[in-house]
Amino acid sequence: MLDQLARASPRNPVVLSALARRAMNRQGPEAVDEAIGYFAAAIQDGSPAAEDFLLLAGLYGRKKQNAEARSILRRGMAANPYVREFPESLAAKHMSSGVYRDASAVIRKGLEIIPCQSRCAIRNSAARARG
Repeated sequence: MLDQLARASPRNPVVLSALARRAMNRQGPEAVDEAIGYFAAAIQDGSPAAEDFLLLAGLYGRKKQNAEARSILRRGMAANPYVREFPESLAAKHMSSGVYRDASAVIRKGLEIIPCQSRCAIRNSAARARG
């Protein structure tokens, strides 16, 4: 069924996202590259889904492409400003790359935007990332 949808609507972000998830279920570097391609296309074609951005950033992280992961997390955060996983993940990526000033700025921005109940989660995530 998914293959039929892909033939009928090859640039539909929902279809591309589903193809990426299917590729993620397979093993090997080729499957990761395929999933990256599908998620990148879904986002390029207008997917607003926070999960697409987060999964793509995770795949880039697996491939040690931290600059790309940070870029996707920033774009995802701009598109989904109230999803707390974005500032948490982006701050952690900055910290793991040694870019502490940027991590601090992301944490501050997240604390300004995200409702109060999420603030403790961001602080705890930052503390864990510092080790």
